[in-house]
Amino acid sequence: MDVTAQDAILAGQRPREQVLVSVQVLRGVAALMVVANHLLDMNHDRLGAPASGFQLGNAGVDIFFCISGFIMVVTTAHAWGRVGLWRQFLARRLIRVLPLYWLLTVMKIGATLAAPGMAIHKGVSVWYYVASLLLIPAWDPGHTTTHPLLVVGWTLSFEIVFYGLFAVALARSARPVLLASGLLVMGAGVSVLRSAAWPPVGTLLDPILLEFIFGMGLGWLTVAKWRLPRASVAPALVVAVGLY
Repeated sequence: MDVTAQDAILAGQRPREQVLVSVQVLRGVAALMVVANHLLDMNHDRLGAPASGFQLGNAGVDIFFCISGFIMVVTTAHAWGRVGLWRQFLARRLIRVLPLYWLLTVMKIGATLAAPGMAIHKGVSVWYYVASLLLIPAWDPGHTTTHPLLVVGWTLSFEIVFYGLFAVALARSARPVLLASGLLVMGAGVSVLRSAAWPPVGTLLDPILLEFIFGMGLGWLTVAKWRLPRASVAPALVVAVGLY
């Protein structure tokens, strides 16, 4: 989700080495929050330690989704309206995300089959493995979770949904932020009707989709060269922390 030379090529700009330092720092902070959350969860699940009550890992995911929306706008804005942009965008996103995820998932499948006694997910389900590779929510063999075998991949499922909707917006509108935001709002709105009877894929209709809109909005303001007055930064941070 970083701004790199290859992203600049997609955006119709000349390759550049510099990155948005503030975004990189924020990504690092979010990653540390998520890692800390997973370490504490593993300590509880595997070693029987008391539950930590640490919730900042969830905020880390929120930050990642906002960054994703921001970067998708910033790296494509100069090419909005260009024929075929949506294909280039979608292909580059999938190439960036899927190969490493597939490699790690296949390794996890191999480890699960080789040492089933040590696996959290018990039993064997070919469909669950296939769905995990395709980032499609599906019940695990124990019918306890719809997360993929590589649990952290659940966030990528939402990322793929966002990429797909943003690609549709790139294909249909010269101002894709508006159309993509509308589609995301519709998806989040349908989640109100979701019930336990819905298939697992219905979990992708969730209000968390709205976080991509926040990021896209910030990206749009950045492209428009709008800047928050320095005097308002501290109060804005206090309000944000208070709301969380």
